[in-house]
Amino acid sequence: MNRAPYSFDGHIKRATRANVVLDLITASLVALIVLGLRRRLGGRIGESTALLGFVAIVLAPPMCLLASYAMTESLATMLGTLEVALALLLLDGEARWPILMATGFVAGVHQLVRADAITFAPAVAIALYAAPLAWKQRLVSAALIVGVAAAVFTPWPIRNLLVFGEAHPFASYWRTIDGGTPLPMGPIAWARTWATGQEGETFFDYSIAVQDKLSVDRIDALLPHSFDSSDEHKRLHRLVRAYNRDGLSPAVDAEFHAIAAERRARRPFHVYIALPLQRLGHMFCPVPYWELPMKVDWLHLGEQRGPLCYAWDFALYALALLGAFSLLRARPTRLLCLILVAPIVVRAVLLAYTVALGATERHLVEIHPLLALLAVIGISLNRVARPPKPAGVSAP
Repeated sequence: MNRAPYSFDGHIKRATRANVVLDLITASLVALIVLGLRRRLGGRIGESTALLGFVAIVLAPPMCLLASYAMTESLATMLGTLEVALALLLLDGEARWPILMATGFVAGVHQLVRADAITFAPAVAIALYAAPLAWKQRLVSAALIVGVAAAVFTPWPIRNLLVFGEAHPFASYWRTIDGGTPLPMGPIAWARTWATGQEGETFFDYSIAVQDKLSVDRIDALLPHSFDSSDEHKRLHRLVRAYNRDGLSPAVDAEFHAIAAERRARRPFHVYIALPLQRLGHMFCPVPYWELPMKVDWLHLGEQRGPLCYAWDFALYALALLGAFSLLRARPTRLLCLILVAPIVVRAVLLAYTVALGATERHLVEIHPLLALLAVIGISLNRVARPPKPAGVSAP
């Protein structure tokens, strides 16, 4: 039956309801993972820890914020958590073919949802490598996982090849907003040589995405830290004028690439170390208001994002570090720590280098459940045990 498209408000409401369901599934997966780790952690965690993990997802400000937008973060977060849950089953030797096929299927669907889903693959690889299997079984298991994931994912690049003439296996980095036409990467290559992730830098790529002209006199083009000398500033002025005249033509794109190459050669430490570290810092701070505007007074999600969000993030990161160090102290739990930490580290580093403009906590929300898992494990493994009551003494 044909029906009229939903209104924008109707679409947002339906997407929010779906995202809430997905987040509840994610919270349940975190609780189930905690219960599944009880034996591996010597019974030192239990139902109370699982409940704490569930609550840590349901009440997390970043999860609440992202669920309220018609975006893919909630779905990707659920799939990533499920992928890690299946990896932990592999670590325990559950390498039967239904588990292996489920792992490959989830990995393939996850990759279809977001290109950066590849950052969860190390968790599966580590678990399979450390599983109590013979090498032949390990190789067959890996082949089955990869084969199923490829079968799920491959139709996407084949379809793109037939429709667009290019495979675009990971979609395109950026595109025009109205028509979705992929854009050349020269401006992004240039932005990676100066962008820090701070507010105001995203006006540049947004103006190009909406095919608007750039103004060298406003914030949407040449920021003070985007050039190193007056000569480079003049060169960029000429390039902006050429863009306003010709759009992102091959010549304009090539000039952006040329300037980027010169900046990388001139200041390699700044481009490859200092700038990614600055972007990394922005990604571990609460999502700023300019990225996803929303005002919820009781969650302190106003324009300043409130002290609650900063306190939540600080507590989460501190307790996650505590959990990671607690797992590393004992040899039997080190592999568990690697499985939980690997996607966090790989994702943060990858995005610090690839996401030049507008690097915020939104890009790391998919690893929030892993941080929550480490945090509740840290709390449970380091809580002070009550001294036993003396014999014959009853409670008052």
